[in-house]
Amino acid sequence: MADSRHDDSHRAAVHAAWTELGDPRRIVAIHDTSPMVSTNTVYRLDLDSPDSTGARRVFAKVSSYGSYFLFAEDHDRLYRCIELLKGTEFDGFLAPVLGRGDRPFTHYDGKVWVAFYNEARRGETLPPQLDVADTRCLAREMARFHGACATIAPKIPATSNSIKADAIHHDGTTTGFASSHECSTSTFSPESLRPPVIARIGRIHRTPSPSRPSSSSCARTTR
Repeated sequence: MADSRHDDSHRAAVHAAWTELGDPRRIVAIHDTSPMVSTNTVYRLDLDSPDSTGARRVFAKVSSYGSYFLFAEDHDRLYRCIELLKGTEFDGFLAPVLGRGDRPFTHYDGKVWVAFYNEARRGETLPPQLDVADTRCLAREMARFHGACATIAPKIPATSNSIKADAIHHDGTTTGFASSHECSTSTFSPESLRPPVIARIGRIHRTPSPSRPSSSSCARTTR
């Protein structure tokens, strides 16, 4: 059974984030639609009026796991990926991240962080069990998608995250923010993200890691 205090704090954060985003539509209901397979909590927001596409709902992703810096960086990269896929066969394939200006919107209240998404375009539902032909078809579709991502990858800043940084964050020996050398030297530095707490955290010195090839994770939509 979910902790009601946990749920209440998340819903309060969602309302605060929606107000900060500045969308004039009013939230009339919030439904927990979490798939229970990640550290994120997902809510569906029913709104009192449609947007320009006729949609009356958006989705909120709420998290307190890991690092707000990496959450914000992931959404910067995802937002850029979605923009670069426009006009391709995968235009609309990923759920669009709501933005403000030319940047994705994220909210941080000191405890949890929030991002909003429009609903992804839906296609046909796969059967419970795929036959050989369906499996091959799915593999071809996935290969084409990864090919499209490989094409746009050079235009997306490399992630500052690494397996090492994840391990350090997980064992609780960092502040949970931009405390690794990889994070502090990223293109998305604290000065460019400017959340109120991170902007006050100076660079924490660590021995630089050997350079490693950058890679794109365009298909990653959750953390």
